[in-house]
Amino acid sequence: MEGLEGIRVVELGHMVSAAHATKIMADLGADVVKVEEPTGDIARLRGPFLGGIADPEKSGLFLYLNTNKRGVTLDLTDLRERPQLERLAEWAEIIVHNYTRTEMAARGLDYERLRAINPRLVLCSITPFGLTGPHRDYRAEEITMAHGGGWAWVAPGASDRPELPPLKASGHQSDFHAGLSAAVASLGAYFRALASGRGEHVDLSVQAHVASFIEQNLVYFTYSEKVASRLGQRMLFPWGIFECADGLIFLVIVEEDQWQRLLELMGNPEWASWEIFRGLVARADNADAMKPYIMEWTRQWKVKTFSARVRSAGSASLRSSRWPTWPMRRSFARVNSSLTWSTRAPGGSASWDRPIASTTRGGASAAARHVSASTTTTRWGGTLRH
Repeated sequence: MEGLEGIRVVELGHMVSAAHATKIMADLGADVVKVEEPTGDIARLRGPFLGGIADPEKSGLFLYLNTNKRGVTLDLTDLRERPQLERLAEWAEIIVHNYTRTEMAARGLDYERLRAINPRLVLCSITPFGLTGPHRDYRAEEITMAHGGGWAWVAPGASDRPELPPLKASGHQSDFHAGLSAAVASLGAYFRALASGRGEHVDLSVQAHVASFIEQNLVYFTYSEKVASRLGQRMLFPWGIFECADGLIFLVIVEEDQWQRLLELMGNPEWASWEIFRGLVARADNADAMKPYIMEWTRQWKVKTFSARVRSAGSASLRSSRWPTWPMRRSFARVNSSLTWSTRAPGGSASWDRPIASTTRGGASAAARHVSASTTTTRWGGTLRH
């Protein structure tokens, strides 16, 4: 039995945030039914595509987000199909969507009405700026939410290029973060409903969530009225990505005892005793002088050898220490799919031969039987279960 096995989830909307939230649940064992509009999820039109040829059945983004789910096609703007949504709401324990407030109204996603059908139902609404407040009806895409939440304003961190504009993280990172938060919040509300017998409506603003994870920057403004900057240097060093002989590692030293353990592993080099490197503040102030020494040392290691050396270092203090290092994930690994293609996907160096997705028509069970026989039912074959 898997962790969320038996929990019934319905997903509505387009693109990343809602789909990622329910993918997390599906991968943990939940029974997820994805509801697509007749035109299909917009993610089907986003790449990468094999050979650069767009195919709605072979979108890398869509396939990644929708493994381990079952699907139906419903036009919820058609009043004749609303009863099918009500049947799904009666069946489900959690509904996650990313429609705007006006789109919710046009599709009958009214929580009070749905709760009358299923009092224990949890509805999670993911919107750019939340369902209340002055911006509640604003539409926004990934770039707006990344900047609106302040993330792009402080990126790239510790930049020495003031002429460059703020930088949004690649891809749909704000939506992926929001999806993770939506999964956690929805499951928390579901856990409470198990005890109380009453569901909840979770209102998740992507902008607010982005603002919540930009670390101390929001705190600085709240308590000191200081606006964070992406320019300058960090208050810690070493902090960053360093080259090894065959790859990259991320190394960050926060505490003095971690610095001493790093020096022990390095063989206590003579330069580390210089006055300009004594203490956290001095190391940060003189990061440009120290970096070549750190780089010279890390380039002597292979990534796996370095990681193994840290774990099995002869000193008891090294073996028991909390080591702030992390091998950087290789950019791509080979993934072979009998249905789609053999491609390079984010991950380690291993290769897999497994179906990424399989599509069948009909064969609906539990939830799909709640919708009419004329509704298209699709199953995306997952790698965890079928």
